[in-house]
Amino acid sequence: MALLARAPFFILANPNFAPRTVPEMVALARAKPGSIDYGTSGAGGINHFITEYFCLRAGIRMNHIPYRGTAPAVTDLIAGHIQVLITTVASANSAIREGRVRVIAATAPGGGLPEGVAPVPTVKEQGVDYEVAIWWGLLAPRGLPPELRAAVHGAVNTALADPAIQRIYDAEGARPSPVGPEEFPAVLHADLARWREVARAANIRAE
Repeated sequence: MALLARAPFFILANPNFAPRTVPEMVALARAKPGSIDYGTSGAGGINHFITEYFCLRAGIRMNHIPYRGTAPAVTDLIAGHIQVLITTVASANSAIREGRVRVIAATAPGGGLPEGVAPVPTVKEQGVDYEVAIWWGLLAPRGLPPELRAAVHGAVNTALADPAIQRIYDAEGARPSPVGPEEFPAVLHADLARWREVARAANIRAE
């Protein structure tokens, strides 16, 4: 019914990982198949989907190492047990801010890195046709009367303009992203189609 905010993910690497850009990372994956281990919050989770989507768009394969949550994946990234993790700022804020991981690229425009951390180019700006962001939305039961949808949408846009709400999203590395009431379903359906394609291509199954 209403799109609230968006935030990019970030490709994070262990500081000792040789590639420092997306092209260097792709070149290594192609030259030495099986040499890059990437972590996720678990098989079938969002980190799994967005990383396999990156592999699909870049034409590479990396080794999937699933964890029980993002926190242990970040810990192993810092320790060098995995080389790469694609996740949000909120999931790795202190590690990014303190330089314990290296930020290679953003998955979409929009900033979002902690204050004092230098911005990085997006994956698309580095030559791979890949863009994905996490979003927050407000859903309602099917058949909601149009006048009620319009009233809720207006209230959402008013709330998103509130500086207090903006500060909450800032803490998540996100930006309020209001759209028209007819645009959000298109966003939702496009994402569903994309993740179905990724699930088929990467053979991701519910566990």
